[in-house]
Amino acid sequence: MLAWHVLMGNQVIWKARDMDLVQSAFDVLRTMLPVGCVRIIPYSDQYEEAYRCNFLGLSPHVQIPSHILSSEFAVLVEVRTATRSSLYPTLFEDEQSLNKYEFVVTSGSPVAADRVGPTILNKIEAALTNQNLSVDVVDQCLVCLKEEWMK
Repeated sequence: MLAWHVLMGNQVIWKARDMDLVQSAFDVLRTMLPVGCVRIIPYSDQYEEAYRCNFLGLSPHVQIPSHILSSEFAVLVEVRTATRSSLYPTLFEDEQSLNKYEFVVTSGSPVAADRVGPTILNKIEAALTNQNLSVDVVDQCLVCLKEEWMK
């Protein structure tokens, strides 16, 4: 659902305490889009309208207008501290481990996850799941797909 919203140009909102985690998420998500299509407000104490940014990081206490939460043109990712019962066992204590978080993804468009993704999304998924491709080859595939998309 998250990739679908990114590729459709909808606003992606992350609410989290950890600003670095939000920035890392945006760094990953922005690789799906051509350079000129990314407008980021990495961390704010107030909601910012979609015309200002398509990636918005918010502090957990920020209220998001109800019309945005119910909009099919936005997706919200809430990052919460994982409860002890949902923590995966880890072999090493790693402060950077994502196991200590729960990610709750919601959208006003309940059918977004069921929709057939754009062709570009299908091609990205194929490149990412192909075990025979190296990381460098996948990177080049993403570059070529973005160039193809921009034509």
